[in-house]
Amino acid sequence: MQNTKENVEPLYQISVTCPNCSYGYKTSKVRRSFVKTIKTDSDFCVHYKDINPDFYLVRICPMCGYAFTENFKSNVKPHVKERIYETITKKWQNINYGNERNINDAIKLYKLSLLCAQLTEESNAVIGGICFKLACLYRFQDDDEQERRFLQYTLDSYMNFFENESNVNVNEGKMIYLIGEIHRRLGDYHTAVKWFNRVINEKSITDIGIIKKAREQWQLTKEQLHESESESKSDIENI
Repeated sequence: MQNTKENVEPLYQISVTCPNCSYGYKTSKVRRSFVKTIKTDSDFCVHYKDINPDFYLVRICPMCGYAFTENFKSNVKPHVKERIYETITKKWQNINYGNERNINDAIKLYKLSLLCAQLTEESNAVIGGICFKLACLYRFQDDDEQERRFLQYTLDSYMNFFENESNVNVNEGKMIYLIGEIHRRLGDYHTAVKWFNRVINEKSITDIGIIKKAREQWQLTKEQLHESESESKSDIENI
């Protein structure tokens, strides 16, 4: 009998070998046919219908507790393995997250992967990406305080990347745009305008889609800046 979508499960298992302890285990991924997008925010945070594939991007070893994504380095150095053992494995309780996950599981695993990324000295681009996923997860929960906290961590990581790791291969235009957009979302409109200007004016950035979005957000930010300055002026006059 031929399979139909009705009797195919949204999750399927893949085999993984832990880069830290070499233990082999299985973890879940979401079938592409079940990934349905509702909307994408201006900072590229994607809202999904029914099942969120981002819940399953972190791979977590049930044996040693090492949590990582496909963007991590493929090898863990011996001195780093010692750090992981002392920081994580000694306290690990052999929990298996290889099956269905909810948003709280995802938050827990992204935080653990953030710790592992810091221990393995991943690039600031990778660390910023994890922080951004956490900001999105808190956005889904309408937790504004935690969302802003992790947006700030994302911004810090991306700024460190530009200052110290510009040789790492990333989509430069998209990251510059994101730096501007996160500044805007955190209320720093002056700085946001500068970063959007950089996307629009730098000749090395040729991504038409990113340039268009930067122009749109530049206009929105200028309006927000004007509104903010008008409110501040009104507050001063009312003192």
